[in-house]
Amino acid sequence: MSWQALTTWIQVLATLLASILVWLVYAVNVIRFVWLPSIYEFILPFWVGFIQLLMVQFLAPIDIGGWFIIASVLFGTMIWISQSTMRKARLDRGNASFFTATAAASWSDFIPAFVMIGLFSGFGLYAVNVNTSHLINLMMLLVLVSYSGFQLRMLRIWWQRSLTVNETSASKSSEP
Repeated sequence: MSWQALTTWIQVLATLLASILVWLVYAVNVIRFVWLPSIYEFILPFWVGFIQLLMVQFLAPIDIGGWFIIASVLFGTMIWISQSTMRKARLDRGNASFFTATAAASWSDFIPAFVMIGLFSGFGLYAVNVNTSHLINLMMLLVLVSYSGFQLRMLRIWWQRSLTVNETSASKSSEP
């Protein structure tokens, strides 16, 4: 057991979590909401798959800078896909039960995500140019794993809330 081995396994875990998170965001939106997709939305899953393959390609402590840059692109893409889907879903009347109880997102809602993406890409650029220690890499990986865990928890809360809103509106419409 060495710092390099621990760093590598945490990097593998972070890659797995990020990949699961992105596909869960996409699946939750597809399952829960109705919207008319554009051709670009049919291409996005291939773009995400390409980014994930690049993350796997950079799975090594020696390439951790590039890996962090690609991870930040993946998180940014996830937010972009989710927000563009929500904007289109808000326009469809079939989703009215959810969106009448949910305010539209503003730029301030994305500040924490932008900060984390900036942190990951900034560290990635730093690590590309400076030979960072395994301990520093490990700490940043733990931040990324924690952020991924937080995002998974928020996705679970969001999913439960979307089901609760739907059940509430269905029970109100079934009352005499």
